[in-house]
Amino acid sequence: MKKTFMIALKIGLGIFALLMMLGNNCITSGNIVVVIDNLPDLVGQTNTTFDSSPVDLENNSDWKDHRDQLNSVDDIGFACKITNHESSVATGQIWISEKLYSSPADVRTSAVKILDGIAIPAGGIRSIEWKESADFLSNFSEAKTIVYSASSKKEMFYLYFMVAETPFHIDVKDIIVFLSVNGKP
Repeated sequence: MKKTFMIALKIGLGIFALLMMLGNNCITSGNIVVVIDNLPDLVGQTNTTFDSSPVDLENNSDWKDHRDQLNSVDDIGFACKITNHESSVATGQIWISEKLYSSPADVRTSAVKILDGIAIPAGGIRSIEWKESADFLSNFSEAKTIVYSASSKKEMFYLYFMVAETPFHIDVKDIIVFLSVNGKP
């Protein structure tokens, strides 16, 4: 009985070791969510200096840990709180670019509009959650390309929060960007 047990144990350990070696050679992939929550608050106001937000991926530990394994950016989401200081409804927009622009006109002609139609009531506040940001998404392929290209370049892109109407005066606070990236081993 003891001899049979020892033979079974050795066979079991051999199979276990074989499976562990095979497991180390398997190709695996998976998605991770990179959360960027250290973005500055923004102010957008007619006839004032335009405000933008740089998104620096180099200082994000999740991004740094996985940037060499990046296959694609699969999803982009945002969360923020927008305050409208004007007496009329403002329709919010989020734009993205690889370059820093200094005026709303430059953004409208050169950047990519990725979210549109966020209505902020007159004198009111609107909070956008990650799930809700998908309802306003546009030009998603271009946005993913900009973020993905950041992995091989300077690891930075820029966000611009604007409204479609003028005059406008909005504050954007508690900004969080969520990136779902697909990695390889």
